[in-house]
Amino acid sequence: MAKRSITDTEIGLIKAMLARGMANDKVHFYFNRPDRLISSGRITQIKQRKYGGEVAAASDPDLDAFIAAAAEGGTAGGGAVSTPKTEELKGPLHPEVIAAHFTQDEGGTWRLGCGETDEHECKGNFGFKHWHEWMRAIAALANNRGGYIFFGVHDKHEPAVGEDDKSYSVIGLQSGEFAKADPSDFSKLTKSYLDPTPTVRTTTISIGSETIGVMYVEQHPGRPVIARSGDGKTIKEGDIFFRYPGRSERIKYSDLRAMLDARDASTRRDILPLVERLLALGPERALIADLDKGILNDGKRSIVIDPALLDQIKFIREGEFDEKVGAPALRLIGDVTADGKAVDSKIVRANITPDAVLRNFLTSEKVEQPLQYLANSANSNREWQPIWYYLHHANIPIDAAIEHLQKEVASHPSHRDGAIARLSGKRSAYNVNNGKPKQLIKEFGSGIIDEPTDDSEAHKFALAVQGLPDEQKNLENFPNILLKCYERATSQTSAHKNLKSAVFRAACRLDELLYRKESQAV
Repeated sequence: MAKRSITDTEIGLIKAMLARGMANDKVHFYFNRPDRLISSGRITQIKQRKYGGEVAAASDPDLDAFIAAAAEGGTAGGGAVSTPKTEELKGPLHPEVIAAHFTQDEGGTWRLGCGETDEHECKGNFGFKHWHEWMRAIAALANNRGGYIFFGVHDKHEPAVGEDDKSYSVIGLQSGEFAKADPSDFSKLTKSYLDPTPTVRTTTISIGSETIGVMYVEQHPGRPVIARSGDGKTIKEGDIFFRYPGRSERIKYSDLRAMLDARDASTRRDILPLVERLLALGPERALIADLDKGILNDGKRSIVIDPALLDQIKFIREGEFDEKVGAPALRLIGDVTADGKAVDSKIVRANITPDAVLRNFLTSEKVEQPLQYLANSANSNREWQPIWYYLHHANIPIDAAIEHLQKEVASHPSHRDGAIARLSGKRSAYNVNNGKPKQLIKEFGSGIIDEPTDDSEAHKFALAVQGLPDEQKNLENFPNILLKCYERATSQTSAHKNLKSAVFRAACRLDELLYRKESQAV
């Protein structure tokens, strides 16, 4: 099952908004952010229960608190989604920013006011089978200043005698293919054909009575963007496109020369601070990182980074040295001898995966830096993750753990707040599910703990574990069975969409029962 880009809390709020009769585009406004862009088609999928169908709608008080907090630029009550302030929202894909590009003429037709420029291109419709048409525009915009591609907007039109001029008029998307597409669909395709890969963001918006698709392409800092392959006609291997006013064409020599000169000048500016830092440190205190070979070296000494982990250092390749959304961070721990050979060195991931958090708990695996596993609650799209096990091994008071989480720069603030609420005793993973799970809880109490034989039984088992009472005995039997349920959920043959989420929350309930009291005693 693909990871959700929207949390269960947000899905509940969206359902409550739709139940009140709020229009899709208004609901979309609350949850589309520069750091997490979602398609408005996702709102429709939630409405049709095709996405997060098992999530219950938020209560009226929770929704009222969320809307009030959003209006003030704050955080919704009850640990819900964090809403950016107004000035942060108004990025290139903010509805108001996009709408400002369009004007209504005297005949009532909505048109792109500026027409096609070196930052705006229009396409009458969208289709993945016509990828080469808009891929060319993406490359061209990325090699110039960046800009917009509007789908469902007529391009330049030369009307015949007696025919209306359709130039830059809003005609709307003719299919739902753009709205239904996941952002990863665009990024995967772009990565396949262009190198370096441009940053492309998408959304849909209603202009008048029509819905259009919007692509925003950022200028690439490592220009030129080059076609690594193509269809052999519109795009050929090695092509470099550039956005000129009203058209995307193969770049002219003078523009390519200017681009390369600017890149060289930028490289010199970037290197200068490094040279100054090397001079300040002195050669005996400095090493240079070769991220292709995985070596820290000064020509005399070397520290080798495990090649298996090099692909995790993407944030360094992109110049991002601070942890942020989805950015893996690595910490090298160990002693290094005078001749540069690492002794008993260990590499510990600071931004742990939810999979590692769950598996290490269920297998009682002791980890280096347990606080980093606890802090993952603030930076994971998984709302429910074991925390007491890692607090127990960190051997610090609960107040200290809460303070540690509060200082964490969270990419998922609502999940961090939820973990803090659990540590504070204000929230629990305890959740009794009716039907078969409730029956299983009674069997557990009688000492009958049978291992599930299929995905459906595994799901019911996990739901039952969520409802384990505080006085439950034989807890040592549950981790191994729950791990097998998780193996089912992550196998390629599993088609159960809710099994993995059920296992994570079940693990959190088991985590409470096994380690909460021990951690509270510290």
